[in-house]
Order: sequence, then C-alpha cells, then structure tokens
Amino acid sequence: MGTKLKSFRLKDLEGKEVTNGRYRKRVMLVNFWGTWCAPCLKELPEFDRLYRRYRKAGMTLVAIATDEEAEPVKKLVAKRKLKAKVLLGGEAYAGQYGAPNFPFTYVVDTKGTIVGSYHGYKEDCMGKLEDDIRKALESR
Repeated sequence: MGTKLKSFRLKDLEGKEVTNGRYRKRVMLVNFWGTWCAPCLKELPEFDRLYRRYRKAGMTLVAIATDEEAEPVKKLVAKRKLKAKVLLGGEAYAGQYGAPNFPFTYVVDTKGTIVGSYHGYKEDCMGKLEDDIRKALESR
C-alpha cells in the first residue's frame, strides 16, 4: 500500500496491447486471477458487480488472468457475462508483486497509487474493498 502500481503491457481478449496508462485518471480495481483458481472464480463476479455499480463514477475493473491462452478465458467471460476489462498472460506481471497465492487485488487511485490490498478470497472483505473504492472515487 502506498506504492505505485507497476507498469504493465498485456494483451486483451482480442489480442490488442493494453497498458496501465490507458486508465490514467480512473480508479482501478486490479484483480489477478486464473481460470484454474476456484477462489478467483468466486470473487470475480462480485468484482464485476462492483464495476457495474461504479464505472460511471470513474472506476475500472482490470481483471488480469494468468492464463496464456485466450480461449478458456473468453469462454468463462462469456458464460459469466463479465463486463470487466480482461487481460491475458499476467503471471510474470503478477510475480513482480511477490504475492504467494492467488487471487489478489489492488484498489488503485487516480494517481496510480495502491490504496487497498486484498490477498485471497474472503467474503467479509467485500465491504471494506467497496469502501476503499468509494474513498478513492471521492478523492479524485
């Protein structure tokens, strides 16, 4: 917490390159997950609901899959009707944070600073996470 989000350059589901600079001046919920991770699959729809609630207020959900292959991720996104910006091949990028387990998630303010950090899936943390998002949006 209090450090800058590390720069990334990853591909989206259509193969287009995306960088974190694309989301400048937006509050980001950055979630690291994988199709192989059961807790990730529980929390991702909850994050997507938060995104739908706060996107007009200036929040973006960037769901960074560790998967290298697009097809399984595309199927999951379509099946769950996720609206998040989903990026692929984020395992090396995730490794830069030294988190031992997936999933993990950061709330990032409009200046690119991590203002909330969540490791593992814990249902009871969703209220705190939403509060971090609201505070970051209010301070824009």
